[in-house]
Amino acid sequence: MRRVIFLLITCCFYQFSFTQSGLSDVVEYAGHNLLYIHCKAKKDADLNSIYLDDKWNWGSVMLKDTSKVILGYPIKYDILNGIIEIKSREGIKIIEDYKLNAFSWVDEKGKEFFFINSYEYNYDFSNKMLRVLVDGPTKLFKEIRFVKQEKEIVRYGVQAPTSSVRKISNYYLVDDNGATLIHNKKKDLLKYIDKKSDEVRNYVNKYNLRYSNDNDLIKILEYYNSII
Repeated sequence: MRRVIFLLITCCFYQFSFTQSGLSDVVEYAGHNLLYIHCKAKKDADLNSIYLDDKWNWGSVMLKDTSKVILGYPIKYDILNGIIEIKSREGIKIIEDYKLNAFSWVDEKGKEFFFINSYEYNYDFSNKMLRVLVDGPTKLFKEIRFVKQEKEIVRYGVQAPTSSVRKISNYYLVDDNGATLIHNKKKDLLKYIDKKSDEVRNYVNKYNLRYSNDNDLIKILEYYNSII
């Protein structure tokens, strides 16, 4: 997986630097043929979409069967429907996430977001794509999904159906032995690291880190990987 991450992040940063240099009109310098072979046009009002990021970000998409990369396009992830949207000169194209090995993007602040297909891991994840927070001997994955909830409310004495969408985030520690779901980030993480728990506690206290904060959790697990 490290090779995949390195390749996609390198592609994304190349794209980000390329567009920041004032050459943003030249957007289709690679992946053009792959885009039209593997993707289809998005039709207006096709879906009720919920995006992980509403903004278009320069990204790279790696196909599962061929490991070839589509790059040079802004992308968005419709996480509710499991679809990657790709913005091209001919309009918006879409590809289902189960057809991908991985994808990544870099936002306007230069922060990278990397997602890997869960099929290679022997675990019943609810979502197809997992965000990689930490890569190493022990990996940290974040599973993000949105669940529609249907219910009826009473207005002016009349029952009316309504729906809402709830965001659910699950965290997993993954090593050679499989995946472990973290229900309670602090309790379950310290139980997982066991023999190194005292060292990790000292590190957390020294730098005033919080297990509930994603950025701090990344630092904690990266430290753990450095001492095992």
